[in-house]
Amino acid sequence: GSGTTAKPEASSGSANTASGRSSAALNSADSAQKASSSLLGTSPLVQRYLQYLGQAHRGGFIGTPRYRQCCNIAARLERWLVISGHEGLAPEQFDSDMLLSYRQFLFDEHSLVPAWPQLYPHPVRIPRKRRKCSSVVLEMKALKAFFTELENQEEIRRSPFRSLSRLKQLVAGKKT
Repeated sequence: GSGTTAKPEASSGSANTASGRSSAALNSADSAQKASSSLLGTSPLVQRYLQYLGQAHRGGFIGTPRYRQCCNIAARLERWLVISGHEGLAPEQFDSDMLLSYRQFLFDEHSLVPAWPQLYPHPVRIPRKRRKCSSVVLEMKALKAFFTELENQEEIRRSPFRSLSRLKQLVAGKKT
């Protein structure tokens, strides 16, 4: 844990549905997404990522805990877009250099909090230390799956992960 995951709401103990998800869990996941950030979803890139997550969750491809984690990824991505001056960025505009910049942001976000307090409205979720490599790798894998899906759906010409040189791929997607 990086200290940025949303806390689940208490469920009312309802029985699981045939798909293995309860309505209380779905409501909790929706609440986690809405509470992730006051800015969440203002960028076309983040809007599309949230749409992708919603489809994957409703389709049963990702469970509620992973859905919550990915909603937090969306909030971090939105914060990076604001801090880096890329508000309004569309998925097809996100390139490999931005990907590497975002990766570095994941490690160093804790040091940016004092300069951007308005982006951290929930004191419990403020990053207080450098993220571990394993946490960054998991986040990059989630984004890689998203961009691969966009590429497969022909919404983007080429995933920014495919545009990386082999060395940069090692840096972006594996533990260093």
